[in-house]
Amino acid sequence: MGSPSPALTAAKDRTIKALLLDMWCFIPFYMAALSVELERQMVHTTVASATYHLDPKYFENNKIRNNPGVIDIVGRLRISNPRIRRSLKLLEYCANLVYQSLKVLSVGAEIVHVHFLPLLSKGIPVELWFLKYVKKLGSKVICTVHNVLPHDTGDRHRKRYIELYWLSDLLICHNAAARKVLREELGIPDERIRIIPHGPLQVDTSVPQHEARSALGLPRETPVVLWQGVIAPYIGIDFLLSSWARLQSNAYLVIAGKGEQACVESLQNKVRELDIESSVRLDIFYIQPERLPYYYQAADILVYPYKNITTSGALITWIGYGKPVVATDLPAFVELIKDNESGLLVKYGDEDALARALKRLIEAPDLRAQMARNAKVAADQQYSWAAIARKTRECYEELLAEAH
Repeated sequence: MGSPSPALTAAKDRTIKALLLDMWCFIPFYMAALSVELERQMVHTTVASATYHLDPKYFENNKIRNNPGVIDIVGRLRISNPRIRRSLKLLEYCANLVYQSLKVLSVGAEIVHVHFLPLLSKGIPVELWFLKYVKKLGSKVICTVHNVLPHDTGDRHRKRYIELYWLSDLLICHNAAARKVLREELGIPDERIRIIPHGPLQVDTSVPQHEARSALGLPRETPVVLWQGVIAPYIGIDFLLSSWARLQSNAYLVIAGKGEQACVESLQNKVRELDIESSVRLDIFYIQPERLPYYYQAADILVYPYKNITTSGALITWIGYGKPVVATDLPAFVELIKDNESGLLVKYGDEDALARALKRLIEAPDLRAQMARNAKVAADQQYSWAAIARKTRECYEELLAEAH
């Protein structure tokens, strides 16, 4: 093997300036974890993100200076009406997009790292114009493909996203399943794609299970199954509840998270219709980051009944907590979960299979303990944020070497 090029060697030996773009603040936990570790890898990061409206002090509490742009008011106002909040946030976002165009020029960002483009997910190409502009200024554009196409939109925005992926100098996806879709369905060549795993979010295993259950008011001895995340049609809670109604076992299901009002109401109605209120607890609200570990530590089993997904931050968090898991056999999950070793996999829609898998783990504590050990090994070996940041910096170095 030949020695590295002088350009690549030079890129490795200096600080790199990168703009991390999630101006809507869609994935604050991911952005915080990545930016902290990138700084340790000699990447000076500007986190272009608005205040997180569900937790206005989130970045401050994690000692991260976010740079939303010229206006950052909406996230601090605690506006309860989602339509009013989104309308005001859209105006704020457009102003900040113009600001960031000027900022890239003034701060000399070598890398613009795209994570979420809210207007493109609605079919509006304004952000593509922004990216074309920053490329003309000499910045390299990397896009992390958290979802190949926006959830629950079918192929409506396919052409726009293909344009984004070809406009980007390099794509990062979190697993081979996403790379396969990019290659085979969207026509993106392998040489433009790198795989870097998603890291676990908000992991804190210091709280003992009995203490976590006491704090949450959960039964101390009854096995607890947890679903936690953002409530949306694609995550399969209807499927989970129908399967739970078939389950004949002494256990307790906790569903914890926040979502659109229509989805929440549908979920609440489903619990009543199935007459499973005595064994299901709905914690339908935003869970503060410091409170989230209590839910994971209280659980014996985690369940992910998704209908479709590119990458699940919630599932990756399972890895950090080392709990046995039951999930649907989607390609992204199959890469993470070894069936019968670190979890159990079932087909989406097979209610009997999901009920049987849950029952099997509920009634076999020794099997749960073994799967938990296997999951912990995977967490320690493959999914650390330090390794993720190191691989991300390598992508930056590669592009900067090519530019030279």
